[in-house]
Amino acid sequence: MFPVAGRLDVLPEDPRRMLELLTEVVSAWRGGLGEPKGCTPEELVAAEDLIGTRIPDPLRSFLALYGHREDLMGFQDPLLLPGGMWMEGGDVLVFQEENQKCALWGISIEALNELDPPVLCKNVNDGDGDWLPYQDRLSVHLLETALNELMTSSGNSMFREADAEAVRVLSASLTRIGIPEHVFWAEPEGSVVKWLASADFLVRVDGDSMIWASAPLGQEVQGVLDVVSSGWERADI
Repeated sequence: MFPVAGRLDVLPEDPRRMLELLTEVVSAWRGGLGEPKGCTPEELVAAEDLIGTRIPDPLRSFLALYGHREDLMGFQDPLLLPGGMWMEGGDVLVFQEENQKCALWGISIEALNELDPPVLCKNVNDGDGDWLPYQDRLSVHLLETALNELMTSSGNSMFREADAEAVRVLSASLTRIGIPEHVFWAEPEGSVVKWLASADFLVRVDGDSMIWASAPLGQEVQGVLDVVSSGWERADI
């Protein structure tokens, strides 16, 4: 059993330990399918030569483990393969793109040499097109990205529309985990993204839009029905 709230309530400060936790999470949701399948050193070096900068260590280490795992890289908000990254405007390294190309995630060139740099996000459909602060630590963002992909590509997941009462009850009943609240890229002026958990399952609230619930292999996501009983649909994977 993977104790969801217990393992995710306080996140490690060290990016290397964050990657270890991420591999635990992948194994919990995918079992034997959680094996690494990464980019080669040659791929990473070639990409760095192309974009003209070194890929930050947390992202480099993640890609070296999971860069060719489509179930972690390319379902909801795909992480780009090293050769697909680019420098936008000469000052932001773009490394992730929403699956309908509506949003981008990147790292400021000024922060690329930091141990665990902050992540920016941009809504491409926004006429201003400003980069907004998204997550303070790249290693936390990568854990969140993996959890997003695992939730939305798992048959052991459920979802419903968000409403104020459901969010209130879930927030009062479940444990807030260590991923900080942040803007929801599609509604930057609206409610935030928040993560909650019980011992058995994980919940993500996407602002005022959707609520997702998911559980590791061998654990029951139906427990969320004891908290909010109606409105859920099974993910059709």
